[in-house]
Amino acid sequence: MTALFATGQTLCSPGKVLLRRRTRGGGYSAGADYTGKGGTVAARQGANVPLRGDLRLKSRMEMLQVSHLRAVAAAVGCTVAAPEPDDGIDWVLTHASSSHVVDCEVDLKVQLKSTSQAQPNPSSGYVAVKLSNKRFMQLAQRQPTTKRILVAMIVPLDIARWVEASHDAFQLRHCAYWLNMEGMNPNPGKASTTVHVPTTNVFDDVALCAIFQRLGQGAKP
Repeated sequence: MTALFATGQTLCSPGKVLLRRRTRGGGYSAGADYTGKGGTVAARQGANVPLRGDLRLKSRMEMLQVSHLRAVAAAVGCTVAAPEPDDGIDWVLTHASSSHVVDCEVDLKVQLKSTSQAQPNPSSGYVAVKLSNKRFMQLAQRQPTTKRILVAMIVPLDIARWVEASHDAFQLRHCAYWLNMEGMNPNPGKASTTVHVPTTNVFDDVALCAIFQRLGQGAKP
């Protein structure tokens, strides 16, 4: 059985994304199908459809979330670095402030996850993402020297809705949320665990500033 996900009035199966052309009025017209697993774009409406590349959907989603993280970090005023080689944690943010007590610079490790299987502002009050138990334990370590958080982002299936630019704003859809997993326990006897990230924890510049302020005082995120 193939699971279906609703995108407006159109149903899309996993791995396939409906691409639509943005109209002058701000809406979208029917466009083309993009096959997420390295497939090609087959235009149904001629040359009006933007020519998007064949990069796989998962890679696109990762790029979108990294762009969101960098935008938030820029507004906060912290540096962003990727561990090399990759040790299982995606990014390390460093925040410098004379107001910090524990050190003049405070680090935060960030693990990113994105999903297109949830609607914006879900009624459940959380975003569900699956982590391998190995990755789970990295994030849930008790009393780590460098604190860490999970950031989960809801991404539209319709790629044409991911970004929208105007003279007033450049928007990324939809929203990201964060969770401090320190001390949590994975599902025993299984390879992975589903984590519920509460939508009350919106991940934006104000939230990240508050996280660093707490870390700078020696508290948890």
